[in-house]
Amino acid sequence: AGVVVGMLACIPIVFASFTDSRPLVWLTFYVAVVGFSLAAFYGRGPEASPMIWVPNRIFAFVTLPASCGVALMLQRRRLEVVRSRDAAMASSELNRLLTALLAHDLRTPLLLASQGVSYVQDTVASGRRPDPEILAALGARLQRSLRAIDATLAMARPDPATAPGNGGAHPPVQVAHEIEEEVASFAEEARARGKVLESALDGVEGRRFRVDARVLRQGLDVLIDNSIRHAAPGAIRVSVDATSG
Repeated sequence: AGVVVGMLACIPIVFASFTDSRPLVWLTFYVAVVGFSLAAFYGRGPEASPMIWVPNRIFAFVTLPASCGVALMLQRRRLEVVRSRDAAMASSELNRLLTALLAHDLRTPLLLASQGVSYVQDTVASGRRPDPEILAALGARLQRSLRAIDATLAMARPDPATAPGNGGAHPPVQVAHEIEEEVASFAEEARARGKVLESALDGVEGRRFRVDARVLRQGLDVLIDNSIRHAAPGAIRVSVDATSG
């Protein structure tokens, strides 16, 4: 009985390798050892001579830890393959995202620069001086677009200071200050379109958070820019709050 139970107990040990839990493999091994021991001591005794059943029982006993070792190795290899697959899929998705972001973010500053050059050429040709406010607004939009490109490239080239091996944490920043600066940079453009930007920053006022300020401002750029372009004239309210996690 001990030999039979010992050989059959190897099967669930190997099957445990198909799970992601290493402790489960060990638990299955320990249960198999207990089952083998109980069968060996309390099960039906051998009918063959000791020269036959003793080596068989030893072989069955040795097979249990060997099966556990094989199961742990199979589990480790399978998890490595799964991680490699997930990393490849994530890399492919990131490349697709970066390509889309760069295509979008590169077009905007180039279009703005082209419009700015055309405006200056037209005003100079007509004998007028370019409007400083228009040029300032154009410069501000170009700076925002360039900052958006920098943030996109930062996704592809992470800062070594924030890499996983170096703590992986961004330095704490005053989120309210970052948002106030970004909102203020859109004030003139919003006013020209008959809109007013309002900020409600009580949820983060005076508090520091470990965030990527470039990405935060890039996301805010997109939201405010779309609101200024497409919202009805009136107030545009930017509200911020922070929750656990």
